[in-house]
Amino acid sequence: MLNYKNLLVKIIIGCCIFSISTCGIAKTISPLDFSYGATINTVGNDALYKVTLPGSVYKYLMHKDYSDIRVFNANNEIVPSLLLDPQPVPSEQKLELPFFVINTAPESVGDNLSMFVARNGQGAILYVKDEANTNNHSANANVHYLIDASSLKQKTVSSLLLSWQNTQGSWVNGIKLYASDDLQHWVDVAPTTSVAQFERGGGANVLHNSIEINGIIKHHYLMLAWDVINQPVTITNIMVKVINTAPVELQWIDVKNTATNSDSEYFFEKPTALEAFNLLKFSTDAKNLLAKMKVFSRATSEQSWIFEREDSIYDLSLDGQKITKLDSQLNGISGKNRYWKVVFDQSSNVSAKNVQIAVGVSPKQVVFAAQGAAPFVLAYGATRINYLDEAATNALRQLNHDGYFAKLPLATLAKPHVLGGEKVIKPTYTQRSYLFIYWGLMLAGIVILSYMAFSIVKQIKPKKTLPR
Repeated sequence: MLNYKNLLVKIIIGCCIFSISTCGIAKTISPLDFSYGATINTVGNDALYKVTLPGSVYKYLMHKDYSDIRVFNANNEIVPSLLLDPQPVPSEQKLELPFFVINTAPESVGDNLSMFVARNGQGAILYVKDEANTNNHSANANVHYLIDASSLKQKTVSSLLLSWQNTQGSWVNGIKLYASDDLQHWVDVAPTTSVAQFERGGGANVLHNSIEINGIIKHHYLMLAWDVINQPVTITNIMVKVINTAPVELQWIDVKNTATNSDSEYFFEKPTALEAFNLLKFSTDAKNLLAKMKVFSRATSEQSWIFEREDSIYDLSLDGQKITKLDSQLNGISGKNRYWKVVFDQSSNVSAKNVQIAVGVSPKQVVFAAQGAAPFVLAYGATRINYLDEAATNALRQLNHDGYFAKLPLATLAKPHVLGGEKVIKPTYTQRSYLFIYWGLMLAGIVILSYMAFSIVKQIKPKKTLPR
């Protein structure tokens, strides 16, 4: 007969042992829980640093939310960190703008028969003839400054800077800025702005000579018009501050050819952590490379291949000039599929065996708090670790006001070194799998216990009452 008591005891003991063995899920994380790491080289004693993830990191990340990345200090303690898209630091450039002094109000420029404006095909002003113009360009209600801003269209501008002839004393004038595309219809760009000069002892003057714009120039022409005149002023030069932001440099991830026996076909898988990519780069030792190819992809190994695009790559020397194109843009086609195939044309002088392919991605940056002793180590790649420290990341995220993170010092990474090795990125049970098994065993114990209780109740016979 089945001994229910012994079976129940064994199940309960098994659940306890399983709980103890799986509680390692919540144990303190150490660098050895990650496959690889790289020492972070920091300079100075700043509280926060940022570091750009190189392409080699993405090959070992196991989760698309990058949750298997941590930063450790010298005592193997995790420090707060936050993953974000790179924020390029803008650079400022000063440019001189051509301008023309006219005695015509903005709304009358297009209709004024006494003024002629010559423009080229791109809209740039070649010259202006204003018969009503006078030699007196000092500030008065009739003097306006027509500015050729055609070179600035769609550029981000912070301000205009004005220079004027030397004047005596302190004064404040008001000036307005207008914009137009056709010299006939004008709109206000900025309200009346004060320009001023304050005289100090020793002959030195303090100038307030900027007109704030802080936006994208969307018009071909600008015009300055005096609005409040307390001092006659002659403007001699107009500069503009242009904000330039360089495109973020891509990181390249080498992808291994999984079909080593084919001369024409190159198979590879998208790295696990990548959401998508949109650029392929090729490298080879072939001389005078000229190759045609077709690119295919699919989401699973069971699906049929989907044609993505046809393209050519080349690396040629013609008449002493080198002509090179070794990348292929996917033209906005999403690179989200997992499996990829590149088929080289038979007429190409390159085979899949002597070419290497890399995928280009916009890099991520890790911002971390320099808590504890240096050096700090970026650890990455772990199947088991699939969660983020939300409290720490939210605390860091609240510090990013007005582009503060873009100004943080950029640290560099040393060469990667092995931590836990390849074993920590092999498929394993996740925390959720352990919980399912644990609760399954507990549920089985409850079912058996209920059955035991039911059996005991059935075995209890009611006592018979003897007749009197």
